[in-house]
Amino acid sequence: MISTNFSPSALPDLFKRIAPDVVIPDPFDAPSLRWGILGAGGIARTFARDVPAYSNQQVVAVGSRDLGRARAFAGEMGVPAAGAFGSYEELVAAPDVDAIYVATPHMRHHDDALLALRAGKPVLVEKSFAMSVAEAQEVFDEASARNLFAMEGMWSRHLPHYHFIRAAIQSGSLGNVVKVSADHGQQLTHVPRLTEPALAGGAMLDLGVYPLSLIQMALGKPKEQSALGRLSDKGIDLGDVVIGKHETGLSVATCQLDGASPMRGMLTLASGVIEMPKNFYQPTKVRLTVGKMDPDTGAMIGSEESEWDARVPGGFQYQAAEAARRITAGDLQSPVVPWSATLEVQQMMDEALAQVGVSYPKF
Repeated sequence: MISTNFSPSALPDLFKRIAPDVVIPDPFDAPSLRWGILGAGGIARTFARDVPAYSNQQVVAVGSRDLGRARAFAGEMGVPAAGAFGSYEELVAAPDVDAIYVATPHMRHHDDALLALRAGKPVLVEKSFAMSVAEAQEVFDEASARNLFAMEGMWSRHLPHYHFIRAAIQSGSLGNVVKVSADHGQQLTHVPRLTEPALAGGAMLDLGVYPLSLIQMALGKPKEQSALGRLSDKGIDLGDVVIGKHETGLSVATCQLDGASPMRGMLTLASGVIEMPKNFYQPTKVRLTVGKMDPDTGAMIGSEESEWDARVPGGFQYQAAEAARRITAGDLQSPVVPWSATLEVQQMMDEALAQVGVSYPKF
């Protein structure tokens, strides 16, 4: 049976040895907030389904520019009928909503996050956070000026195995990270939102953000970066390859929306490897290989291997719980996805899209 709560004691011995200080918060331990969802699409449904099911968070409202759509969403997802609003303005003004999850398409994130913040509501903004570094910075500046919490909804960073990865790196048990590679490929050419420039379509903003976020978490922003990509007839990126040179290592991020892949992620450290053979950005299994070193010569003389099944039901509950903790504590940002990380990933995407030749219309 898959558990929703992973504590360090659930880790295999080799994992505990490499990351002895890892802490994996239980979503049910977070204070309960009343959430309003801005947008009524597919990702909003995932949030409305998983967050109340696997945490103490409540989804009490949804806003759409179409009242009928909001009411249908509320009926389908178990949101109170009184919490269905036919405008975003009504949603963010609702007095019984504590926080807003912005679940609109990428090109609306900036405006919708500002709308919520200016109504006095803290925000969790679906990735990609914005269309540019400048847009992201403006949202964070608004949050800071109003003393309100804001965080990118990069849900992967809150999952149990990402907590382990950070703890393993910070412990220094395996030395420096020398390479990170990650791929995110799906067959999504049938989804209009992803193929239309007017809807901020393309592989990078929807899929490539995941490999780049893992890379930034492990290696920081690259000192040098180069990108290649394939464009559709409409000018959106169907697939991208981004190569980075960092202070201690190299990175390779690949993504494509016209072909499915295992979505493998791998971190190579000086004396070990952390690998997610499938679906690296989702709850998944993790393989750890640790080199055995000769204490006299420093040469590798063998290795130990172990696997951890870090799968959990849902997944979005972890980010919502972290946001609830920080909002309740009066914090403006989370160390799991700090503003600096979002800005660096956004800059990596901005540079890659410019190199590939993607140019979006003014929204």
